[in-house]
Amino acid sequence: VFAPRRGECVSIAAAFPQADRSLPNIDIPSICGSFHPKEHAARIARGEIDARTHEERKQEPLTPAERACINRILELKRSAQREHNFQQSLAEDARRIAEERQHREAQAKAQAEARACAAAAGA
Repeated sequence: VFAPRRGECVSIAAAFPQADRSLPNIDIPSICGSFHPKEHAARIARGEIDARTHEERKQEPLTPAERACINRILELKRSAQREHNFQQSLAEDARRIAEERQHREAQAKAQAEARACAAAAGA
């Protein structure tokens, strides 16, 4: 399992410390292979080298169709983020307006009580 915070492959036990990991009679390294050294694991995770052959991967430019697809996905994500931010600002505005209304109502009530006390004291 690759741990991005540590930049290396770690054992499943380290990745999931509270889980029940008892697998009797199963030889994990024979199934999954051995761990990659730290310097290889980070480069594998970044896609710089191939995990199986440890050979450098050539970085090829995207085709126009791939670039267009990625641009559409990014635009959809940006649009969804703008909508989310707008909804958050509406909710914040509604909360602020409600608080202001409560504050004004409390002030009006306090003023009415003060007038009533003043009228009672003057009578």
